[in-house]
Amino acid sequence: MRSNVQPRRATVRRILGASLVTVLALGIVASGAFATTATAAAPESTATGTRADADGPWSVPTALTGTTDIVDVIDVRTAADGTVVAAMYRQVPATSQLELRVAVRPAASETWGAPTVIDTLKVGRETVQLLPAPDGSVTLTWVRAGSENTIRTSTLTAGATVWSNPVDIAQGTRFFDVTMAIGASGKAVAVWNQSSGRSTQIYVSERDGASGAWSSAVRLDDTPAETLEGVPQVLVAPDGSLTAVWSEYGPERQAVKAVDKPVGATGWTAPRTLSAPTSSARAVRAGAGPDGEAVLVWTASGEPAGDTQLETVVRPAGSTEWGPIESLGAVDNVVDPRPLVAPNGEITLVWVDWRDTYGVRTVTRSATGDWSAVRTLSTEYVPEQFDAEIGPDGTVQAGWVQNAAAGDGNGRVFLHAARVDGVWSAPTQLSRKPSGVAIGQVAGGPEGRATAVWHESVGSFTGQLWTAGTNLT
Repeated sequence: MRSNVQPRRATVRRILGASLVTVLALGIVASGAFATTATAAAPESTATGTRADADGPWSVPTALTGTTDIVDVIDVRTAADGTVVAAMYRQVPATSQLELRVAVRPAASETWGAPTVIDTLKVGRETVQLLPAPDGSVTLTWVRAGSENTIRTSTLTAGATVWSNPVDIAQGTRFFDVTMAIGASGKAVAVWNQSSGRSTQIYVSERDGASGAWSSAVRLDDTPAETLEGVPQVLVAPDGSLTAVWSEYGPERQAVKAVDKPVGATGWTAPRTLSAPTSSARAVRAGAGPDGEAVLVWTASGEPAGDTQLETVVRPAGSTEWGPIESLGAVDNVVDPRPLVAPNGEITLVWVDWRDTYGVRTVTRSATGDWSAVRTLSTEYVPEQFDAEIGPDGTVQAGWVQNAAAGDGNGRVFLHAARVDGVWSAPTQLSRKPSGVAIGQVAGGPEGRATAVWHESVGSFTGQLWTAGTNLT
């Protein structure tokens, strides 16, 4: 599940530990690799906007839900064959329960199937993740709250029309921040946070192959009491080796931690620190390309610079070690940076931060290691909600919520821009009109296709989900 619209300062505080995504096993940071400055930084550029219409590349928006419900879009992802899956909430009328629903649109089609109820949950937005797998399936993972919390999963296999019955991965108290990864062999790994008193711990469970059973949970961290962990990420390499990464928030300093499980090993390595020992590093995120090239991104403050820096490390495909830490410059109130790796080795980061206003920023690292200038995609104030995905051809899809332009009325709108063959398109407004609540998600698909699902307010509490796509038949 990705971020919902919340007050800015609350979101910044909440996001300090937020992460999620899949990649390959992490190598050890090279000795003496700290405090290297990236090649980059010409003046940033800013995009100008256009409005979508029936003659543009986007299809005419169509309603995905009715107008009388309280609904919310959680995530949208594209399977290997181009099938699109959207996860959403619907509040059961006159109750405090939420239906967790999924809707499916066949590849290149404009027609969505009727939403399927996967589970009914208490009100309270728990972790939900949609994950396309290399075998063409899509897996939904979520936390079901009760007297005990249960981590559950359901799968739509390639070519199927019916989701599998939910399978329980683990049961216990205070589970949250669940993330799953699935490798090419079908091996699945889930990691999550579990609170105990004034501390949290990181746990993992594994499944060998699509039909295998989930293992008993194993604790990965070794943090002392009164230490908190950020949202963990599980990473799968092409050779099947595993890594979990998280941010550790101690009483005096924060750091990026990682553990590995090499191929053939029976256990995980002890946690090690990837960030510089003189800095406080937060909110690590990870991404990887199909050949195994990987990137981590986090924010760090402290020595050698006092300002908060956006930092990255890159691991080349086939390597066992990470390169030096590179600083992309000072940032202010960064929200949830997304690292996206293309098949040609380019790495694109998308995030929200404060400059003259809150906006969506992006920067790209070439296959030879040079960083571009920072570019601003948004054209008005961005609350904080955005999404970014990369398709199998390397096209980057970004969607975000921003204030409506002057003269267009009060409220917020959902916009989209794409990076195609190294060039960002002008932003396109997908919302039909400004709305009091405008939450949206975007998915990248084969041949540069994009699908968006967004929320528009109808009444004081009710809303409607709308959808559009590109290159549909």
